[in-house]
Amino acid sequence: MKDWNTFRRSPKGSVTFETALVFAFIMIPVTFGSIMTAGALWTWSGVVHLVRAGAQYAATHCYQDSAGSNVIAFMQANLPPILDPSQLTSGPATITVQYWTQDPVGHQTIPFQCGSSCSPDCAPDAVTVSVSGYQFNVVTSIVGLQPIPMPPFSATFQVESAGANNDIGQYVP
Repeated sequence: MKDWNTFRRSPKGSVTFETALVFAFIMIPVTFGSIMTAGALWTWSGVVHLVRAGAQYAATHCYQDSAGSNVIAFMQANLPPILDPSQLTSGPATITVQYWTQDPVGHQTIPFQCGSSCSPDCAPDAVTVSVSGYQFNVVTSIVGLQPIPMPPFSATFQVESAGANNDIGQYVP
């Protein structure tokens, strides 16, 4: 039979307490930080995909106006599921479409300007699509932290067909 002095010096209780401390102060924050980092990277990837898809759409569809309203409508209708649609429709994020042309005299790229028609005479050379002001707030809003601002994203594509269908001789939006 054990005496009380031997029983009191047993380290079993302190190991349980130390394990609880490790979980509380190390494992839980590391796990939460990993989940938050993965969510931020997933959101980053979603915005990059959206910008590239918008630039590809703009490069293969008719120029309709200098604001790129058809491209913005396409992007807002085809958001990746991870992105917050309200940020891209009502703010704070903004979608910008800029068309470019090559100046034949100065050999510089300048902003493209044309009417709002889609014709062979009204076709830009390149397009840049940008998203700025997007904030990562999926996990941060649950915990009560401030949203994390994402950097601006942009993609520039050479205009390929500008909506031209050479088989039928027409431009389609």
